[in-house]
Amino acid sequence: LDLMEFRHGGHGAPTKSEPMKPEEHVEEEGRKHEADNQSEGARKKKILIMMSDTGGGHRASANSLKAALHMIMPEDKLQVKIVDVLEDYTLWFSNRLYNWWVAYPHVWANIFHHTKRTSEKLDRSGGYAGGTTAKILEPTVRSGYRRCLAEEGPDLVVSVHPIMQVIPLEHFMPQDRSKKIPFVTCVTDLGEAHPWWFNVSVDKVFVPTEEMHETALKCGMREDQVHVVGLPLRQGFWHLDGGEDAKQAKRRKLGLEEERVILAIGGGEGMGKLEEVAKSLGKHLAESNRKSRLVVVCGRNEKLRLRLERHTWPSGCELEKLSEEKEKPRDAGGDEASGDLQEEEGQEKRGEEGARVKVRVVGFLDNVEEYMLASDVIVSKAG
Repeated sequence: LDLMEFRHGGHGAPTKSEPMKPEEHVEEEGRKHEADNQSEGARKKKILIMMSDTGGGHRASANSLKAALHMIMPEDKLQVKIVDVLEDYTLWFSNRLYNWWVAYPHVWANIFHHTKRTSEKLDRSGGYAGGTTAKILEPTVRSGYRRCLAEEGPDLVVSVHPIMQVIPLEHFMPQDRSKKIPFVTCVTDLGEAHPWWFNVSVDKVFVPTEEMHETALKCGMREDQVHVVGLPLRQGFWHLDGGEDAKQAKRRKLGLEEERVILAIGGGEGMGKLEEVAKSLGKHLAESNRKSRLVVVCGRNEKLRLRLERHTWPSGCELEKLSEEKEKPRDAGGDEASGDLQEEEGQEKRGEEGARVKVRVVGFLDNVEEYMLASDVIVSKAG
């Protein structure tokens, strides 16, 4: 699993004369794909990172790992590819389905706890790790996983999602150690981890905390399989200067030069009670005599961003109009448009009177580390 192995030849599978099993067919197809695509000289080794865009954290972790791997070995020596298996290779519209589920917390809680309970009743001797629900869904996605592995032909598979282990390990990954493609899991949850993360057939699992290390052992994993290494860190956080001078420089760059800066963020999808939190923060900050800046990061939650832009902020607050946002169209016509215009005019009048709190509402940020560094307080969700 060490990248040094990749530099010196890495994994190779012996030739086979006997009839191929289904998982061997995947391996054979992968080698054919590699041969078709290799250039003169030694073929670049390939790491396949399997994920699903259910929330922003899994892709962010995948991108962090990719950046770190290319720091160790450059792109002309190592290929790292990130694949959303469910969206790209199956009929499941998992990302949109997940966004619907989490919009109804009781629905998502029932799904999480039901699948967790069924998983905890499994035989942990090394067989199927996924539970009743996963077995029901398995036929709808199995062929997609097979195509993905056959087309990509990886030398190493890295999973950053709890549902990426079960099917490939059970059906398509050769069990013979001399032929097996190394498979590792990087757990991207910080708090409670679902049992689906901990499949006993993986080579290694990397976890963020000692508590999760104990969870992995309770799920049947061996001590030598589990490594506590923390969470993958976005490249923008690798070399941050946390000093006061750097903080003030970031504030000037971002236009956040108030006495104090509060950042409210709900992850890449703008989840949780971010709207209630933002409105409450605005109210309490407006009651203070200190000049403040409230930055609300809505992520990909466009509806939330529009609602907060149209919200009538309390006296003492002024909504900042970003230049790129002014050109965005608003719903036209009827009483709603008239009401929106009146709200905007009211907020502009309060701004002219001298607001103590300026409110900036933004969508998804590629430079969130800069906003974090520039802030005095960060209000966020657990994950």
